[in-house]
Amino acid sequence: MIREITKEESIEIDDRFYHEISEKFDDQDIAFGIEEGGKLIAGIFGGMVAPHIFYIPTLFVDKEHRGKGYGKQLVQALEEKAKRLGISVIQLSTENGQAEDFYPKLGYEKIGFYQHPTKHIREAFFIKRI
Repeated sequence: MIREITKEESIEIDDRFYHEISEKFDDQDIAFGIEEGGKLIAGIFGGMVAPHIFYIPTLFVDKEHRGKGYGKQLVQALEEKAKRLGISVIQLSTENGQAEDFYPKLGYEKIGFYQHPTKHIREAFFIKRI
């Protein structure tokens, strides 16, 4: 029987999926944050998706703290740890137009994009060999 599932069930399935993947790839998650005044103002995280391939789903900096180099610092910290773990490729995607200019400055290569035919949705895909 196929049925729609709840948000909680979706999270459970996602957790089970990533637990299974992490067993195969040594659970090499990486997460860094920047704190200011006791508040987390920026963060980056990701995990292994295949041998030696790491995916970054999220890099976020609070609006009032953008333009201060925090995003670059977070990406560089993640890359340094990824190298120590033996990761050779980092991949990510973004729907943020500003990020399409940001990642190439850090050595990421745009490998494609998706443009929705009727809506103003565009997702760009990047990789970096480290």
